[in-house]
Amino acid sequence: TLVDAWYGAGGIAWSPDSRYLAYNRSDLNFNEEIYIQSVDGSSDPVNISMHPGNDYGATWSKDGSKLAFISDRNNDDADVWFVWLKREDWLKSEEEREEGYYFDEDSKADEEATEAEESEEIQIDFKNIHDRLQQVTYYSGSESQVLVSADGETFYFTRQTAGSRGSDLFKIKFDGSDLSQ
Repeated sequence: TLVDAWYGAGGIAWSPDSRYLAYNRSDLNFNEEIYIQSVDGSSDPVNISMHPGNDYGATWSKDGSKLAFISDRNNDDADVWFVWLKREDWLKSEEEREEGYYFDEDSKADEEATEAEESEEIQIDFKNIHDRLQQVTYYSGSESQVLVSADGETFYFTRQTAGSRGSDLFKIKFDGSDLSQ
């Protein structure tokens, strides 16, 4: 038994390398949290969301850099969030935003191809992982059903607002830019 919880686990998602599970689990206050756990049972589950709002619907980026999920931690609207799985990626991204420096597309593609060839195993830095959360959407209404592109750069989600007749499909960059329907 991997998950030993009073209410079980939901929204189970396998990591791209099949070494980890991400899932949401209710605590004793009926609050949903996102956990990551190794499937070999070698470690305890790690709560990556750590917030009194509900977090659910985890999905992995194929490149293993991010774990996206839905959270209602701000104003009870369900928004798209994600966690950087490696501290190094999180710090690098912060530096790039502060300095306004971005790789050109060719060097970025070459770097990603080299990294993919070196290791297909997902690397996760669990120490203080909850500090590496990033909110992607801030819209009124509620987002749901998030998926991440293979390169981890684009997030796809559905959104329902008071005036809509259903859910609309959107895409957005991980930094919250370039929203399109």
